[in-house]
Amino acid sequence: MAKKKRIITKKAKSKVKSIKLKKKLHQKKTQSNSKNKFFYWLPRIFAIAFILFISMFALDMFNQGYGLWFSLLGFLIHLIPSYLLIAALVIAWKWEHIGGSIFILLSLIYIWLAWAKIDMTAMGFIAGPPVLIGLFFLLDFYLKNKLNS
Repeated sequence: MAKKKRIITKKAKSKVKSIKLKKKLHQKKTQSNSKNKFFYWLPRIFAIAFILFISMFALDMFNQGYGLWFSLLGFLIHLIPSYLLIAALVIAWKWEHIGGSIFILLSLIYIWLAWAKIDMTAMGFIAGPPVLIGLFFLLDFYLKNKLNS
């Protein structure tokens, strides 16, 4: 009888230890999840805001005095950078490291294409945010992998 009690108490103690360990792990995960949620949503919200900002520049096509169809065609053509950024955001939503790299690459392509054509300040306002967005996506990827390992 005494052996059974000892076995039962050992099992109970091991269950209590495992429950305490699970609670500690859960607390660490919830603390890191709150930090990770911030870095999860930050680049996504920033990317959506930047895409809306860039898309506003396409609206000037309707102010040029052209006909409806020509203005609509010009509007759609002026939205090509927004289409590329939306594609990068869709990819980054699932695969942060690939999407973050694409954001940085799109920024570098823009700098290469606009190097001698516009002022450096304007280039910084257009090319800077995608670099930050890309870095935030890469940071999110790094933090996610660091927590999982």
